[in-house]
Amino acid sequence: MRMSLSWIAVTLLLSTVVHVAFVSAIPKGIMAVLMMKGSKDSGYNRMLHPARIDSNARKVVSPSPDLAYSICFYDLTDGPLIVTAPKPNTERYMSIALYDDSTNNFFVQNDRTMLANGLRIIITQEDDNLIALKDSKIIKSPTKTGLVLIRRTFEGDTEWQEIEAERQRATCKTQ
Repeated sequence: MRMSLSWIAVTLLLSTVVHVAFVSAIPKGIMAVLMMKGSKDSGYNRMLHPARIDSNARKVVSPSPDLAYSICFYDLTDGPLIVTAPKPNTERYMSIALYDDSTNNFFVQNDRTMLANGLRIIITQEDDNLIALKDSKIIKSPTKTGLVLIRRTFEGDTEWQEIEAERQRATCKTQ
């Protein structure tokens, strides 16, 4: 009886340790693979505007064909990052989301709360002390690397052409 209680205790302890290790490691591993593949295409601190989504697009799980994506893999080693994006010209929805290197979302904003001239954010590390410029927002990243994801809705070919011009004006660069 005492032997079986010991085995149960060891099994519970071991399964708890394995569970915590997986829950902690898997998101970091997923983001590391995504960052490695994505930055290979565009490098870090540059805005990438993937082609229109179709049935062959599967770099991420189930991308929506109704959204135009802009992505920036960032690395704050060389200092703060400035991200800009124009506000949509029509009533189309647009959002920006920032993710740390463990897939945790730490900032989100949509076009309904943007200034008329669009979005300008400065992503920095926790220990940087910056003063916000006019019409800009300082966002502190919990990690040195991460991902900026901008999504815009559109309908049909005509809107795709309009939104493609807007996407090309979005930037992601170090100061």
